[in-house]
Amino acid sequence: MYHYLVFVPLALIFSAAALALPWFIVRAGYRDLVQITCACVSVLGLCAATGVFSYFDNKPLAFLYGCGALACFLYAVDCAIPLYMTRKKPRKQL
Repeated sequence: MYHYLVFVPLALIFSAAALALPWFIVRAGYRDLVQITCACVSVLGLCAATGVFSYFDNKPLAFLYGCGALACFLYAVDCAIPLYMTRKKPRKQL
């Protein structure tokens, strides 16, 4: 009956493997790509959070949307951290 819940651990494994990807992309010099990815993942997380409330009467589907929203939030934070740590500080004018 709940055979599609097998995909939740698989999605978490793939998202854990992708956590190092923004760090390597920023190191390669493609900051704009990581910024766009962070924006897209934030929008997907908001859509998944909306899905939790839309399918609240169907508990397994709401749980699946909740896991998706959590994974999107964590990946957005993971994209924002290397952007914040490698930002260029403005020079002080004398």
